[in-house]
Amino acid sequence: MKSSLVSQAIGVAVVGVALGAGAFAYKHFGKPAFVDTPCGKGTVSLLASLKSPVNVTLYATPGTPKIDRFIKSVSATMNDLAAASSGKLVFKVALVTSDDAVHEARERGLQEFAATASSDPMGGITRAFCGFGFMYGSERDAIPMIDPDNEAALPFWVVTKVREIRARADDLKVRFGVVSSKGGVSFTEPSLVARGAAGVSPTMSGIFAQAMPFYKLEDLDLHGGDSEIDSSYSGLFLLQPDSDYTDKELRRVDEFLMRGKKSLVVIASAVNVKASDPKMTPVLSAHNLDKLLDGYGIELQKDLLEDWAQPTTFPITTAAAQTIQIRAPSVLQVKADPGASPDAQALDTTFIPFLRMDELAFPLSSSLVLHPEKQPSATLRAVARSSATTTSQTTAPASLSPMAVPTPPADSETKRRILAAAVEGKLRSAFAGRPGDGVSAPAESPEASRVFVLSASQFVVNPLARAANPPLDPTAMLGIPQPPADADLSLLSQPYAQKYLTGTILALKNTMDWASLDESTVSCSAVLMDSTKVKDGKDK
Repeated sequence: MKSSLVSQAIGVAVVGVALGAGAFAYKHFGKPAFVDTPCGKGTVSLLASLKSPVNVTLYATPGTPKIDRFIKSVSATMNDLAAASSGKLVFKVALVTSDDAVHEARERGLQEFAATASSDPMGGITRAFCGFGFMYGSERDAIPMIDPDNEAALPFWVVTKVREIRARADDLKVRFGVVSSKGGVSFTEPSLVARGAAGVSPTMSGIFAQAMPFYKLEDLDLHGGDSEIDSSYSGLFLLQPDSDYTDKELRRVDEFLMRGKKSLVVIASAVNVKASDPKMTPVLSAHNLDKLLDGYGIELQKDLLEDWAQPTTFPITTAAAQTIQIRAPSVLQVKADPGASPDAQALDTTFIPFLRMDELAFPLSSSLVLHPEKQPSATLRAVARSSATTTSQTTAPASLSPMAVPTPPADSETKRRILAAAVEGKLRSAFAGRPGDGVSAPAESPEASRVFVLSASQFVVNPLARAANPPLDPTAMLGIPQPPADADLSLLSQPYAQKYLTGTILALKNTMDWASLDESTVSCSAVLMDSTKVKDGKDK
């Protein structure tokens, strides 16, 4: 993969997520009773499924108050887990106090960082190690560094790392079906960055195959709904379609979900813009997805959302060496606000797909309206919202290109709009009481299933690069330059990629964790939710 930007994003997605372990301050992780919590039980269950023991080593440099406390707290919990694991977890502490120990830590992938030498902030700085090495079978991995002040995410990341290393060693795959028969946006299209002269560009599917091989994204053709969907899939992804779903196809998706312990992720809106269209001409159509989602209590409205008071802006340097800011109101900025009330929070960072997220871009979005009464046995919640200065229009403008100098619609109300929502529990069928097309499903899933709707039609790509790139020409020879469909948009796509692409990749990785219904991962996320109540060490 030649793009340094995407290579960096892969590194963040696989290794850098571990650095997010310092994002919260959870004061109770070190209690021996951790093994009796849902997270602890989920971890023990995961360990029990291993074919052989996993060796976990805490590499830490003693001698500073924070690291010494961390060693004591984490050792207590990990030793309790080891005792409860029937030999499947072998834990030890390696104190990094010699040159040989430093060499071993570096060989295992640990990274040094600056630490205060005493409890006095003015007491000087020293170099230290504090992280984990993992060995399972023939595989090795690491959490290279953890802030010893903050342990909140540690259970989640230890569980995630064990899952990853087990999947590689045991060649386990979590399979997702990605509906490809409806055209439109896909994980396989090279639209993350502007394509170079050779027409080569990374794809989301390529990134996940390289960085997270235990998740397998498989193209799924619904064949008009004539056959059942493979029950061995953990979940389905429906991305922005380019043609209408038939009722029978929608019933097959519902039939799959009603089996229980299944997931459905819909990343789509009513705003359709074709690839290689520099004008970014929108067409408003839900392609019948609204018929399915409405049954799950998530109404997808046929509108276009834009933020005119707080538009996303991107810098461009002119020929006169002046930097100007280009507005893109149809790319909504969604930023987490730690001080916001739950019903006004723009980005719910307790929701697994958005963990650690400070900001995400939601390009080409439509409004969602929730109807919890349609799912009485499940929990329905909004997990992302626009700002209070967002407008909605049901008549599509001629162009959404930022280069077209967009203007706001007349007399449009500004308010917060729901952009993403999730429903989890024993779901009622979207077609309950309405059998037809030869497809039958139970009125309610026998076990909990889940649906996640993210209303941004081009979330999984770079919308500016997608509009700027020339049409794919399979007959073109590699190395033959292909000029962009729009040079200005191609230039503008670069700051979009730099600002938002890494967050998009991380959010999609988290979404796959959520959709895989892994007991240990999901239960340990509750530790993060509890930790939001503990701020500045005030919770005792």
